[in-house]
Amino acid sequence: MAEIVERTDGVPLFVEELTKAVLEGAGQDNRMAAVLSASPLPALALPATLHASLIARLDRIGAAAKEVAQIGAVLGREFTYEWIEPVAERIVADLQAPLARLTEAGLLFCRGAPPHSSYLFKHALVQDAAYGTLLRARRQELHARAAAVLEKHFPDLVERQPELLARHLTAAVDTERAVNQCLRAGRHAATRSAHAEATGHLGRGLAALSSLPPTLRRDRQEAELLVARGLSRITAEGMTSAEAADDFTRAKDLCEKHDDADRLFIALWNVCMTTALRDISQARPISNRLLVLSANRKDDALRLEAHHTAWFTNFYSGQPAEACRHCDEGRRLYDIEQHRSLALLYGGHDPGVCARQTGAWSEWLLGYPDRALASMDEAIGLAEGLGHLWSLDIAYLYGAALHLFRREPVMVIPLLDAAKRLAAGQRLALLLGVDVLRQGGPARSGLDGRGDRTARRGPYSPNLDRASHVSGLPHGAAGGSTSAGWKPQPRACNSVGCLVNHRYSRRKLVGTRATTAQGHGSLVWRQRHRSRNLLPASDAHRAGAAGEILGTARCYESGAAVGRARSARGGARAAGADLRLVHRRLRYHRSEGREGDPRRAGVGR
Repeated sequence: MAEIVERTDGVPLFVEELTKAVLEGAGQDNRMAAVLSASPLPALALPATLHASLIARLDRIGAAAKEVAQIGAVLGREFTYEWIEPVAERIVADLQAPLARLTEAGLLFCRGAPPHSSYLFKHALVQDAAYGTLLRARRQELHARAAAVLEKHFPDLVERQPELLARHLTAAVDTERAVNQCLRAGRHAATRSAHAEATGHLGRGLAALSSLPPTLRRDRQEAELLVARGLSRITAEGMTSAEAADDFTRAKDLCEKHDDADRLFIALWNVCMTTALRDISQARPISNRLLVLSANRKDDALRLEAHHTAWFTNFYSGQPAEACRHCDEGRRLYDIEQHRSLALLYGGHDPGVCARQTGAWSEWLLGYPDRALASMDEAIGLAEGLGHLWSLDIAYLYGAALHLFRREPVMVIPLLDAAKRLAAGQRLALLLGVDVLRQGGPARSGLDGRGDRTARRGPYSPNLDRASHVSGLPHGAAGGSTSAGWKPQPRACNSVGCLVNHRYSRRKLVGTRATTAQGHGSLVWRQRHRSRNLLPASDAHRAGAAGEILGTARCYESGAAVGRARSARGGARAAGADLRLVHRRLRYHRSEGREGDPRRAGVGR
C-alpha cells in the first residue's frame, strides 16, 4: 500500500488503476494480502506509470477483450454497438462477450443492452492506451473500415458531424478524400459560428494536403482550404488578421498560377478586403479589376460581390455618392435565397446586409438622415431573418454609429449591448470599437455608460485613447472581446471617424488634421477645415454638450434642405456634415434672438 501511495502521487485515476492492477495480478486467495503487504512481492511489481498500468490491465483481460478495446479506441471515446459490430466483423457472441468483460473490468461504461447499447471508455487515457497498442497497418485498416461503415450505414451522422469521417479518412491515409472532408467539416463549423473549430479542421486538411505531389487538383483544393480558413480567421480575429491576409494571398497566387478564373475571383475579393483595411488606395485597383471580371459574366452573384468591394472602397475613400450608387446596385441584384450562402466565400458577412448598412451611412453623409435610418432598419431586419450572426453583429454596430450621427443617444446603448453580447457568446470579432461608441452615446444625453446621470466633461473625454478617439476605430479589444483592430487610415477612416468622435475639440480637430485634409481629401475633415471660422468657439462647446445637439424640427429640416442643395451643386459630397454645420449656425442665431435665413446659414464653397 505504501508503494501505491508513493507511485501515484495522489492522482485518483492512477490510485484506482494501480490498485486494480495489483488485485488482478494476485491470486484469488491473496488479493487483500497483496495490497496490505508491507513490501511488494516480486511477482506483483507495480507499473512505473499510469500508462503502463493501463496497458498491463488490458493485457490481463484476455486477447479477445483487448482486441475489441482496440477497435473501440479507433472509433472514439464513445461508440455504439451498431457501429462497432460491422467494423469488428465478428459473430455476435464473439463481440458481446468481450464487451461485457471490458464493462465488468471497469474499462468501459455501458448504457442500454445490445444491439441498442452504447459504450464509453472510463477515461480518455484508457482509450489512448488501447489505441497505442495497435500496429500502424492494423490501425489504418480499422480506420478505413470505420469510414466505410459511416458512409454506408450512417449518412445522417456524417451530415451532422463531417469531422468524424474526416478523422477516419485522414488516419486511413486516404488523403484526397480526407482533404475534401476536412473542407466540409470546416465550412460546417463556420455555419455554426464555431470558427476556432473550423480553423482546426481546415488546418488539418492543409497538413494532409502537404503530403500530395503538386498538381492542378491539389492546388485547387489548397486554394479552397486557404480561403475558408482565412474567412474563419477574420470572423474570429478581426478584419486585420495578418494570418487571414496571408491565406488569401497564397490562394490568389495558386489561382493565378493555373488561370482558375472562378476561384481567382473569390481569392481576389478577399485580398481586396484585407488590403483595404491596410491601405485603401491599393484596394481600389483590385476592386476595379473585379468589376471588369464580373462585367461580362452572366452571374448575378459575381456582379453583386464586385459591387460589394466597390461600395466599401468608395465609402472609405471618401466618395459616399459613388458608394451609394454601388449599394443601390447591390440591393437590386441581391436575392436572399440565391445569395444567402455568399458569406461563406466572401468576407464572412452577408452582402445584402452590407449593402443596406453601408448605404445607410452613405445616405446620412449625403444629407438623407431619414432614408439612412430606413436603410439601417432594413439591414438589421435582413440580418435577423438570415440568422447570420456576424452580419447581425456588424449591423448592430453600424446602427449604433448611425444613431450617434443622428444625435439619438438613447438608441445607441441597446444596440451596443446587443452587439457585445452576441460577440461574446459566439466568439466573434467586434468590427467597431464598442467602448469608443459607448463613450459617445451617453455623453449626448448626459448619461454615463451605465445609464447614470453624469457631469458634463466638456468637448474632450480623457477616458478615451487619443488615437482611437480621432480615428473612430479600435486599436485593441473592446470590452474583453477580440476586436477587428482597424488601423486609422487618413482616407479610409476620417470620413466616419470624426463623426463618431465629434466630442473632440473643434480646434484640435481642425488644427491638427488640416494637413491631412489638404493631402488626402477626406470628406469630413475638409468640411471641418473649411468651417473653422463659421461658428464662435462658445457655440462649438454648446453644440457638443448634452441637450444642445438636438435642435428644433424647423432648424433640422432647413439644414437638411440646404445641405442637400449644396451637395447637389458640389458633386454629392458630405451633405451630412453641411447639414450639421448649418444646423449649428441656425442654433447659434436662435440663441442670439435671430431666426436667420437657412440659405445664408450654410457652408461656403
